[in-house]
Amino acid sequence: MKIISVVTEKGGAAKTTLAWHLGIHLDNKRGNRVLLLDADAKQRTLWKTFDFFRDAPQPIINEAHTGNIDEKLAEARDLGFTHVIIDTPPHVGAAVEKAVKIADLILAPLAVSPLDALTFNDTYEVIQANKRPGAKAFSVLTRAGTRSQATVDVFKEFLATNCPELPQAPTVMHERAAYRDSIQSGKGLTETRDLRSMAARNEIIKLAKFIEKEIK
Repeated sequence: MKIISVVTEKGGAAKTTLAWHLGIHLDNKRGNRVLLLDADAKQRTLWKTFDFFRDAPQPIINEAHTGNIDEKLAEARDLGFTHVIIDTPPHVGAAVEKAVKIADLILAPLAVSPLDALTFNDTYEVIQANKRPGAKAFSVLTRAGTRSQATVDVFKEFLATNCPELPQAPTVMHERAAYRDSIQSGKGLTETRDLRSMAARNEIIKLAKFIEKEIK
């Protein structure tokens, strides 16, 4: 069973959006069984979103907190889950530290915004301090403007300079209505066939392929 933790210090970086679309996409692949864990004990955004919008019984979603997450993972192993994706609170603390420590792979989304860049060092430091030997961690740029390649390049340089031990995933998630619209329809991007969703869908597929390769 592979554990993927999605962590970032600041809200609004598309952390929960990423967990939603990645979890649904991986769960729909033959042979996979995905458990989504919402470890944000205060807001429970992922849990509430699934409860309100998602009618399909899969993937399974559950709540977790620092005190019971090991128990939840043990249950998941016994039940034959192949992947667990953990959505964490939007601030550094015990829940984020625990999610980093137990992960096989950590994804750290950074929204293409100056305010997010200013606070990203806290995310980088908690990953460096808590990532176990052998685990992998990657940053992923999110909410990038669709016509702002120059800005994306600036942020890539920022990450390379300021977070040298946090490689960048080869996918950039752009600010696209399809991410929001598919959630409102209760679907993952890869469950839709709307041509207007194709660009966003391809971003999720590319990111998922990269992750699967890294955690083999």
